[in-house]
Amino acid sequence: MKNLFHLCVQGDVNDIYKKFTGLSHKTEVQVKLEKQYYNRFFKENPDYKTTNEDSWIEDIINTYRSYFVDVLTNKIDRSVAESTLFEELNCHLPFDAKGTDMFSTEENIKEIFKKKGFEFIGGRVAPHYGPFIWKKSNKEMYAVETPDSTGEVQVCFLDDFLMLSWLHFATFGELYAGGWAKKDVIYCVLSNYRDKLDTDVFRVSFLKHEAQHISDYKQFPNLKGTDLEYRAKLVELIYYSNFEFFEKIIVQAINNTNPHNHSAFIILKKFSNHFFNKEVDKEIINWKTIHYDDISHFALKLFNEHTVKLKSLDPAVVKGVF
Repeated sequence: MKNLFHLCVQGDVNDIYKKFTGLSHKTEVQVKLEKQYYNRFFKENPDYKTTNEDSWIEDIINTYRSYFVDVLTNKIDRSVAESTLFEELNCHLPFDAKGTDMFSTEENIKEIFKKKGFEFIGGRVAPHYGPFIWKKSNKEMYAVETPDSTGEVQVCFLDDFLMLSWLHFATFGELYAGGWAKKDVIYCVLSNYRDKLDTDVFRVSFLKHEAQHISDYKQFPNLKGTDLEYRAKLVELIYYSNFEFFEKIIVQAINNTNPHNHSAFIILKKFSNHFFNKEVDKEIINWKTIHYDDISHFALKLFNEHTVKLKSLDPAVVKGVF
């Protein structure tokens, strides 16, 4: 079932809804999800609204959710939906706080949320706008090693969320960003890792992945999404001790414009060619015939080759090789 939700990562729920409606024999879970998707996205008056004791917060959240419904179903052209979102958000701002564009509008929304005791990060989570809004933060330092850096990284744990951007909304909380890296700090959505802090899911897939982003922001300040994700995913493959993350690569590997999908596709293609002389092999049973140490070593080889290539193209300006 988890694999189906990855159909939403490009910012569209039409494919997953078609999958559910096209099934001839449905489990109880599939029937329930089909109904949830219909009620939230496709019926005449979708069930997307939330109720908050603060009417201003309720209005802001419902404005974003209305926009999510429009863009995730392609009911309205994206540029029109974004223009409507901008205008409606400004309607909920005082006259002297109305923005002249989405950036200034969301910055002013951020200030009001802060006064109400919440943190707000706006902007676009490609391809759509969609903020993260939360109440609790706690900072800790972690020692993190990656192939090209070693040092302490500050992790800011975020909890008690009002909104987790559009992917959480599109998948009913099944998929969402577990965190992100800025120049000198990693933000962690605690609900995604609360019971996994001593596992590779946190220590490798989160800490090392995001620490690699921080390292790359410094080394290659103009590097774009696919190359950034390619490097961070290779780091995960290097440090895992089993096929748990490789199975996720297989699921994520889709040849599209989404950096997470495209980078996973490039990795799987390179691995398939190296180990099986095939274009792409998505059968995990075949991969498990290989000792995982060989997977890890080849990932490190690809990582080092990519680093050499980027440096040869001028680290200060290179945008990527893919």
